[in-house]
Amino acid sequence: MRKRHTLLPLALALALSMALLQAAMAGPIDTADDWAGDRIIEAIEKGFVPLAIQDNYKDVITRLEVCTMAVRWIEYTLERSIDELLEENDVERNYAAFSDTSDPDILAAYSLGIINGEVAPTTTTPGVFNPGGSLTRQQAAVIVTHTCSAIGVNVLNPPVADFADMHLAASWAVSGISFARAHGIMTGTTPEPPYFFDPNGTFTRQQSILLFNNINPGNLPTGPNPATD
Repeated sequence: MRKRHTLLPLALALALSMALLQAAMAGPIDTADDWAGDRIIEAIEKGFVPLAIQDNYKDVITRLEVCTMAVRWIEYTLERSIDELLEENDVERNYAAFSDTSDPDILAAYSLGIINGEVAPTTTTPGVFNPGGSLTRQQAAVIVTHTCSAIGVNVLNPPVADFADMHLAASWAVSGISFARAHGIMTGTTPEPPYFFDPNGTFTRQQSILLFNNINPGNLPTGPNPATD
């Protein structure tokens, strides 16, 4: 019993030290817009925001960075490793999938149907992922919808979003935008009607952090539905 009483304070002290270290290493929150600051801090405290993007919050997020955050969010939400989820879904990383990356988070996200390459791989030729490329708002909506699907959320048949510019969205993005809108995960670019989404607008680090922080899995429908474009 004495050993257990001794180990508990040590474990708590270690956890506190790690939290303080991450906070100390993170970039200043004043690089974010005022409307985003408090919610970014909240997301960082949850533990799914990669340290590499805890600064320069107004920068456009890259395809690699959003994959890393999607994987960390899944691990935070499910309280188990991404490798366990891959095994549960009977899939594995294909390190030959892309000619320009072997990043394990990208390959995990690809294997789970969360994100695709910019050029799809074939049976004989690797694809192109473009890890440093930017994201549009409609791509972000699809990625977050597929991330929800990967943890067992039923993302099928959401009501079509009420944005006035939905005619500008790609056909493959309509369902993702509609799902994100219906469940309060993603809002438009205008505070009052008529609401606009700006599907082809770029997406920033701070917007991506808030995107994942807005997901409340407990309020989402569950059921089998493989994520598809």
